Amino acid sequence: MKYFLIIFAFFGGWILKKISEKFLDKTLGSHVDVAVDIVVDEWLVPAFNAMKEYLADNTLKEVETKAQKGDSEAQFNMGTMFYFGAGVKQDRSEAFRWWLKSAEQGYDRAQYNIAQMYRQGNNVQQNKTEALKWFFKAAEQGVMEAQNNLAAMYHDGEGTAKDYNEAFKWYSKAAEQGLADAQYNLARMYENGEGVMKDENAMLRLYRRAAEQGHVKAQ
Repeated sequence: MKYFLIIFAFFGGWILKKISEKFLDKTLGSHVDVAVDIVVDEWLVPAFNAMKEYLADNTLKEVETKAQKGDSEAQFNMGTMFYFGAGVKQDRSEAFRWWLKSAEQGYDRAQYNIAQMYRQGNNVQQNKTEALKWFFKAAEQGVMEAQNNLAAMYHDGEGTAKDYNEAFKWYSKAAEQGLADAQYNLARMYENGEGVMKDENAMLRLYRRAAEQGHVKAQ
């Protein structure tokens, strides 16, 4: 059996390098041969890594059994398995279905993934209002990426009227958690006086914090 190394290339907030070849992941080899045909976006990396860790401790049968019984973590990972075709036939519609089950039970990362799929129209009809709703649910639970995306939607008027005050609030929450993208976005609001008075000191401090994390635009 042949195994191929997964190579991810991380580039800030941009879409990660596309991987089009079939591969088998060694991390999952103790339980399952995982054949994956995958396009990797940055927002999917946490779900993929969580799935690898979960499958290191659970067989496919155990994941399926737990998910069917309503375990929200198992449902989340079941959705990820279907999204990537990890141990199951790839089916993005099934991924959405399982993530939604998990999200409806309050699982924060599932809420974030559902929001991303609605925002992008990824294997579901694009719905910015639904995206905003699910980003809000995940953001309230402290998912910093959700906070950043929610702020961006308020800033640009996606699925809602433009609201710089709400954008500033949610960018601030994500920036406080150390998210470089949010620090950069918040710096721009201080620079432009959007939802806050212009403040060069705050702007420079935030640009520096993001730049030190390797954020190219902040640098």
